[in-house]
Amino acid sequence: MGKRSLASLLRIHVRRVNRGESGMTLVEMMVSLGIFMLFSSMFVASVVSFTRATTASRLRSVSSSSMTTASQRIERMVRYASDAAVDPSGDILTLYIPGEAATKANVGTTGVGQCIALTYTPATWSGDTVNTYGTLKWQSRDETVSAFTDRGALLSSLFNNESAAPTSASGIYRQKMFALDSATNTVTFAPVVGGYAGGQALTSNTVSRFPVGNAGADPDWTIAKHCP
Repeated sequence: MGKRSLASLLRIHVRRVNRGESGMTLVEMMVSLGIFMLFSSMFVASVVSFTRATTASRLRSVSSSSMTTASQRIERMVRYASDAAVDPSGDILTLYIPGEAATKANVGTTGVGQCIALTYTPATWSGDTVNTYGTLKWQSRDETVSAFTDRGALLSSLFNNESAAPTSASGIYRQKMFALDSATNTVTFAPVVGGYAGGQALTSNTVSRFPVGNAGADPDWTIAKHCP
């Protein structure tokens, strides 16, 4: 007996129903089950695809928003600073903000010069995957005291690690967090923020440059003198 098409089986079933015959043959049940499984698998695949797309969109949105907020905060501090320094690793940015400018920058005690330290703890990598995300925190102190006060995290879920990020990964992961152009008194901030969805890295990054706003305004407004 030749193989019957799905349309042929459906026609036979309709004729049987019209004749008043009830029930279904084993073949008809298997065909019905096959159709149900086909549509079920298509539905599940659509749901999974939608969920992944939604997760990725939400992750990118959160990363971009947090990065923008941190950049604006750092830009404000650098703009009112009179001196800046970056350590060789690019993980620590130190700023001195004179008294009146510190009030405008809304950091520390009103009218008192501020020593600011932004410290990045690099991400750790395991193979081509981030094992522990990096965190950027900041501290401040009045220039008249020696102890810094922790101000919390400016940014988290960071991928940057100049030395540990694998060469097979994107080059942006190996960027230094901070850099300073002493000729133009410009601070560069280059974070890479993100996470993983479905085993894939989803990141947002930026390279922002901020001028040290009060550089050269007074030769005494230096880190060496006020933030030893």
